[in-house]
Amino acid sequence: MADENEIRQALGIGEDADTVAAIKSLQTKVSDLEIALNADTQAADKGELIRLRRELSDAEKRYLSQESDWQKRIIALEEDNRHEKAERMVDAAIAAGRVQPALKEMALKLALRDPKDFEEFVAKLPGVDLSERGVATDADMAALEPTAQEIEQAKQMGVWSPEYRARLMREKAVAKGLTPPEPKKES
Repeated sequence: MADENEIRQALGIGEDADTVAAIKSLQTKVSDLEIALNADTQAADKGELIRLRRELSDAEKRYLSQESDWQKRIIALEEDNRHEKAERMVDAAIAAGRVQPALKEMALKLALRDPKDFEEFVAKLPGVDLSERGVATDADMAALEPTAQEIEQAKQMGVWSPEYRARLMREKAVAKGLTPPEPKKES
């Protein structure tokens, strides 16, 4: 067993000091150090916890922002898809002769509003023959009249006649997509 002098040397106390009091003092210091160490650990843990919570909050904000951006993009894509689908429906109705091309914008508005109602509506419309051509009016006919240069050339070739004039006007009408009225037959 260690003798008292070795214990005093290990405790760092002199010969006249109370060994038991020195040991109790050391025990108190060790206890204080343990408390301080635990407090520092808790403070460090609290600091770490605060930092982690801040990082989590920042990550949640970034996630919510990204989610919002994605939702906006999805909504925009769905709207584009809905518009394209309505355009295809209207184009199909025009191609089927159910809707006149001049009414395309109105039909598109209806198709965008309610696609099922649009399909039912179009199914009940009478067919339109889109292969017909318009009939020339008097104003159109005046625009089809031969020019002075065309008349002069026909006269030089010796082919100018009322029949030639009518034939030339019919050719111009066809080129413009018009159906000229049939020439009046004199009785």
